Amino acid sequence: MPPPHDMQVQADELVRRIDELEGHLRRTQAELEAADRLSTLGLLTGAIAHECNNLLTPVLAYARAALDAPADADLQRKALVRAAEGAERVSRIASSVLRLAGGPACEEPATCDPAEAIQRAIECLGRPPDRCGIELRTEIPPGLRLAIPPTDLEHVLLNLLLNALRAMRSGGVITINAQRNGSTWNTSPGLATLEITDTGPGIAPEILDSLFQPARRMAGMRPNEGSGLGLIICRRLLEASGGTIDVQSTPGAGACFRITLPVATSQAKAA
Repeated sequence: MPPPHDMQVQADELVRRIDELEGHLRRTQAELEAADRLSTLGLLTGAIAHECNNLLTPVLAYARAALDAPADADLQRKALVRAAEGAERVSRIASSVLRLAGGPACEEPATCDPAEAIQRAIECLGRPPDRCGIELRTEIPPGLRLAIPPTDLEHVLLNLLLNALRAMRSGGVITINAQRNGSTWNTSPGLATLEITDTGPGIAPEILDSLFQPARRMAGMRPNEGSGLGLIICRRLLEASGGTIDVQSTPGAGACFRITLPVATSQAKAA
């Protein structure tokens, strides 16, 4: 058995090493937190640029058309209305994205009508789907309200519609339907499911599992694909309201994005 003095020296050395390890752990945690903040900032910057581009593209198209026809008063007015609406939506969407980084709380209503959100998302497209040879079908139960701010749901639907339109170069059908409790995919009380289904080419299996993961998704993008930021932000906006999103797809047989969200409190009690 070592002398008491040697035991005390060993104990002191052990305490010193524990203190060093704790200090190293604190520094590592601080570095990880700083890296996470930078990563979030980069993601938000890209996301806001992505959404601004989505909304400003049709505004720019109307502005150019109005400039080419200065005598067309109706077109001039329509271009101004589109510009004002686009600017307002950019501001609201930027606020909703920044809220994910701990920004100020949303001041708009906490619930929305999915049918109205679909209509507003379609208006943001600039060009109606039927002009691209795409039929849009919707089936939303009357009176359904979901527990998510309107701008957030519009944001999600706009991204999903744009992705489907980009994929369906040769036309097809996009179907949006909502189901209250009792959906085959959703049996939890107080929830509703939105399904956005297209008849496009489907999603490649190698990226299907990483559609909503920033690092893996963006690293595996091909030159002709988008940045992948839209789906990542969609997931975060839905999760902020207690919702989820997932996807089912078979190459050559289209894709189906499934959104699950709580229904508004009054409807949940009635159900």
